Amino acid sequence: MYNVNADTAAGELAAALGAEKLILLTDVAGIPEDRDDPESLSLAEGVRTTSIIDGRLEHSLLLEILTDE
Repeated sequence: MYNVNADTAAGELAAALGAEKLILLTDVAGIPEDRDDPESLSLAEGVRTTSIIDGRLEHSLLLEILTDE
């Protein structure tokens, strides 16, 4: 049995495909390097732009796509 984190898997897939941008709509603030340290948010592996959108916020996807905020 494996426990695979979907956010981490999506980040790795984006990196493997050479994606220019990765958009994640989730119920957390980001992908932590250390799950016990909420300040360790990160994503690497060559993806140029990453938008990790907190789906708990009203209209968060529209705000990400249509504004500079």
